[in-house]
Amino acid sequence: MKTRLISLILVGLLGAVPSVRAELKYTFVDLAYQYHDYEGEEVDGGHGFKLGLSVSPIPILFFTGSLAYSQAESSFLESYDVDDFTAMLGGGGYLPLGDVFHLVGEVGVIYSQVDTSLKDLEVDETGFYVRPQVRVAVTEQFELNGGARFTTVENSTARFNVGLGVDLIEHIRLLGDFEFGEEENIFTGGIRLQW
Repeated sequence: MKTRLISLILVGLLGAVPSVRAELKYTFVDLAYQYHDYEGEEVDGGHGFKLGLSVSPIPILFFTGSLAYSQAESSFLESYDVDDFTAMLGGGGYLPLGDVFHLVGEVGVIYSQVDTSLKDLEVDETGFYVRPQVRVAVTEQFELNGGARFTTVENSTARFNVGLGVDLIEHIRLLGDFEFGEEENIFTGGIRLQW
């Protein structure tokens, strides 16, 4: 009798704990503001935007592309101003480990153009990139993610990021991301339309 009562109480308590049935989506459009902070350079922070698109035609695979542009000015010399443009086109896949944890891999082509008189920042090159990531749905409306990006583009170093997403309503998500590297940190905030 005692054993059955304890079993019923445990089943009742476990049933009261909400299970996370979140869906990590891979079909979306992102529109975001970006702030670029250049490490150790005579350049003030740069302001810009990022536009991203991802389409998942079948489960576990996706295709993605993005454009980002920012402009930074120097209070030291006008010739140190920085115009930064990046375009990426790629694809990848994800491995779901349970309902709320995904390992993600992405590869593609990257074009980077940094126009400045600062020779250690100047770039105009096309190359390849690899981006491993982890995505975790903490709740149905809240996601944490993190990863890295490695490229073959000259003067480009490995970049690491941590980010979050919060669903405002069913198809609209608020995004935040901090990307850091050896010469530049990027803060991103924006909106994702997802379905």
